[in-house]
Amino acid sequence: MADGDTVAVRGSFEGLQDGDRVAFGFADFHEFENGLVARRYTYTDRDEV
Repeated sequence: MADGDTVAVRGSFEGLQDGDRVAFGFADFHEFENGLVARRYTYTDRDEV
């Protein structure tokens, strides 16, 4: 979803983290300047990513 120079992305990750199998969802928000990602904010329900 895009709004001006900000794009929201929803996704999921499954894999290993510190040797443990994990699976979780996330939301990223990308802010663009001059056609490039200037900032990214990631939100998830995990304490560590």
